[in-house]
Amino acid sequence: AQLIVTMAAPTLEAIRYSRGKLQLLDQLKLPTETVFMDVPDCDVCWTAIKDMNVRGAPAIAIAAALALAVELDGAKATLATAGDVCAFVATKMDHLNTSRPTAVNLGEAVERIKKLAASLDGSGADAVEAVIAECEGMLAADIANNRAIGSFGADALC
Repeated sequence: AQLIVTMAAPTLEAIRYSRGKLQLLDQLKLPTETVFMDVPDCDVCWTAIKDMNVRGAPAIAIAAALALAVELDGAKATLATAGDVCAFVATKMDHLNTSRPTAVNLGEAVERIKKLAASLDGSGADAVEAVIAECEGMLAADIANNRAIGSFGADALC
């Protein structure tokens, strides 16, 4: 007979995001505390990356992208054209890149998002939506990758 035990395990997450809101696990508090930091804009994210509150190459890149998404969501009414969005994105992402200039994933995310923003035309609202969707897509892909890694690991162990 095979014994199967099912346990409800807590979900391990370092990033909590919903449109317009970002929280990052403060990794400096681990392992004694689980504290999430509110990240309302790119400046707060820059500090979290620089001070190593957020660590790990993929997490750093995703945090930067989502901080941009949150700030874009809040600023969308002031960005009339795709050109306005492109300039906003370039300024914010270039600044975020200085938080950890050697972080390869961060650099790749910065270039990817800036390239997308530069390719857009039309209304600011449409451009904002396209950039936010790209940033959210990066989070979705990261979650899918992590689940696949976990699945492969589980298969290898069982």
